[in-house]
Amino acid sequence: MKKAKSQSIAADVSAVDPDFVFASSTGYQIRKAQRMQERFLQDLIAPHDIQVGMWYFLRVLWIEDEITQRELSRRVGASDPTTLEQLKKMQKRGLIRRLKSKTDRRELRVVLTQEGRALENVLLKYVSESNRVPLRGFSKADIERFHDYLHRFRENIRAAHPASAPKAGSLKTSRKIKAT
Repeated sequence: MKKAKSQSIAADVSAVDPDFVFASSTGYQIRKAQRMQERFLQDLIAPHDIQVGMWYFLRVLWIEDEITQRELSRRVGASDPTTLEQLKKMQKRGLIRRLKSKTDRRELRVVLTQEGRALENVLLKYVSESNRVPLRGFSKADIERFHDYLHRFRENIRAAHPASAPKAGSLKTSRKIKAT
């Protein structure tokens, strides 16, 4: 009898729309929106042979070129293996070069190539679009309030669990650089 009841519950749960099950989960809603926006951006930049993973690193390098691989990783908020994977792809694509530091041979500096630098003006219009479209119908005050809520959301988590927060200086904690 117990087995039949648990199978019935499992069947009921599997038949439920996941959007309904998670409708009240703030984390799920934020993650779903972020993934949709990221896929939208990916579709916009794909014709230029750029992946979203590369985008995060390019935008840091457009602001400050010739920084160490470790500093780039810290600013993006990515793990060292993720950074290495993306930099290899970017180097193969001809967007960056990795050069040994003149002062510390163990240190690698990441430098944009002319092609990597030229993509800045091309890609920024798509990023603007990927931020504009999801906010259609929102007033300027709505957008400011929305950003404030997200900032407070992150600060509440940081206060309750400091280890969960990205390191200071990463783009993921900055409110001065456009999201995405």
